[in-house]
Amino acid sequence: MILTLPVIGLILQAVVGEVLQVDKSNFDQIIKKRTCVIFYVTQKDCKLCTRVYYKFLAASQVLESNQDVVFAATDDPTVTGVLNMKQFPGIAYYEFGSAIPKSYDGDITTDTIIDLVIKAMRGDFSHLKRRYTVELTLKDLSKFTEAGGLYKFLMLYEHEKDDEVQDFEEVAGIYKNEYKILFGRVNVKKNKETLNKFHAETFPALYWFSKDSKDKQKRYGGEINMNSLLSFIGEKTGLRRLKGGYLHHQTGVLKPFDEVIEKHIRTIYDGSDLKHVVEEAEKLSKKEKQEKDLANYYVHILKKIEDSKTVDVLDEERNRINRQMENANVGPIWKERLTMKKNIVNKVIDSIGMYLLAKISGEEQFAATHTFDLEGADSHPMPSHEEL
Repeated sequence: MILTLPVIGLILQAVVGEVLQVDKSNFDQIIKKRTCVIFYVTQKDCKLCTRVYYKFLAASQVLESNQDVVFAATDDPTVTGVLNMKQFPGIAYYEFGSAIPKSYDGDITTDTIIDLVIKAMRGDFSHLKRRYTVELTLKDLSKFTEAGGLYKFLMLYEHEKDDEVQDFEEVAGIYKNEYKILFGRVNVKKNKETLNKFHAETFPALYWFSKDSKDKQKRYGGEINMNSLLSFIGEKTGLRRLKGGYLHHQTGVLKPFDEVIEKHIRTIYDGSDLKHVVEEAEKLSKKEKQEKDLANYYVHILKKIEDSKTVDVLDEERNRINRQMENANVGPIWKERLTMKKNIVNKVIDSIGMYLLAKISGEEQFAATHTFDLEGADSHPMPSHEEL
């Protein structure tokens, strides 16, 4: 039996035992049935909800063997009111033995959801093996590939223990906090009809989907290993990560704003008359659609330099970001946004450093090529003290 999960106009398929659709007609039955219930709460026209849903689905599949946990989803206003949910997408849950719902207002990732369930269950989950790909059936597949505005990477496989499958899973773990990429897997032995759609003859086989196209797969022809996949994904998506999931030092840096800073680096360093520089950055910010927050941050730091009339505020800004990142309450998604902003500050500081080096180098070159004419100086000597 398949239950349908409507999220922002799409019908996402969920296998019973993973994510159940809940409304006011079955809400009471669901919360009384199991030890722990965790809700994924959405509303219509929520653009972020589809992206985040797959993090929730991945968590449900990691914990699918635990019969005391129910993963549920709702967009029913009545249920939303009972759960006292006011931000979307959101997470609400019932802890072990409790009849009072709690809300979770932190970052929503596969790990944070799993950790939340572990806390709510108060059990021993030390044996748990975390996974960050989503296992798909043929019915799930079309909704996965049609998810708009997202890069999708899909592996068809026969054997779970194949090295390529494990490497693919590890890469998905590296991108586990990224909302713009989905990683899915299909076991072709259990879903043979999939072969009619992809025509693959050898496995594992990897396909990818651009965020700008729906249901138009492209076959990946390179080697399926960690380094090759990281390089390929970084090239096709622009979202580069290092082993361990760390962000590249250029992540967050926006080239158009960098060019503005390079063009006006002398004015920025002088810290005076930045009005036209700020205005140019503001115009760019209005045009930026994908990274509005980061674009606005460029404007923010330029205004700080303008107000203080010194680039020393960049060190103060970097220290402020470091203090925020050390806060234990900062979630993984927000910490990465802070890292991106720190990368921007570092890039501006580096640009100023290069400007100063070039300036010093230019002055040294000028001094080397414009030496004083000592003979000329001697031919018109200044009078000595004795001559005066």
